[in-house]
Amino acid sequence: MKERGTKSLATDLTNNYDYEDEDLLSLKFETGEEVQCGIVGVFPVGDKDYIALLPIKSDIDFEEGQVFLFGYKAMEDDGFELIDIETDEEFERVEEAFDEFLDEEAFNTMEDSEES
Repeated sequence: MKERGTKSLATDLTNNYDYEDEDLLSLKFETGEEVQCGIVGVFPVGDKDYIALLPIKSDIDFEEGQVFLFGYKAMEDDGFELIDIETDEEFERVEEAFDEFLDEEAFNTMEDSEES
C-alpha cells in the first residue's frame, strides 16, 4: 500500500463512527498483515467513485484518525474492487473531495440532531 493512499484526520473521527459488521472489511498488505477497517463512505470525484476506510483493528500502529483512500468500483455481484490512487494529482483531488464529504456528513449530523 502506498503512503499517498492515506490521510490523517481529526482524532474524533475514530470515536464518532459506530460500525456494524456489514460496514467492515479487511485489507491485506503485501507484507501479509491484515487490517480491519470501517467504511467511512463512498464519494464521487469527477466520473469516478472513491472510498474512505478507517483502520479499526490492526497489529500495525497507525496514527489515530488516519484513513485510507482508494478508487472504488462496484461489481455486478454486489461486491466491489479497491483501486490504488496512482498519482499525487489524483490523490490531491480525492483528498479535497473527502474533506468536503466529511464537512457534509458533519453538517447532516448536526441537522439530524437539531431535528430530534
